[in-house]
Amino acid sequence: MLWTAFLMGFVGSLHCAGMCGPLTLLLPQDTKRRSQFINGRILYNLGRILTYTFLGLTIGYLGQNSLLFFSKGLLSVWLGLGILIYLII
Repeated sequence: MLWTAFLMGFVGSLHCAGMCGPLTLLLPQDTKRRSQFINGRILYNLGRILTYTFLGLTIGYLGQNSLLFFSKGLLSVWLGLGILIYLII
């Protein structure tokens, strides 16, 4: 179980470095204007946190109230198969 958590954290960090890394390079780098430097980072992280929160709440709500399938287990199998097919193609 500990190895699984470690591997998921490692893979997640690679996602963050590849996805969020280039975005952070667009933030103001001028440390002479300290307020602009700090405000840029605060706004970036606040936007990131709010976006992930909103997406999590939306997907959680849809999953909780989903009547598309009789079994949520069947839904997870279909989604898993869809991901595998996408990765293979």
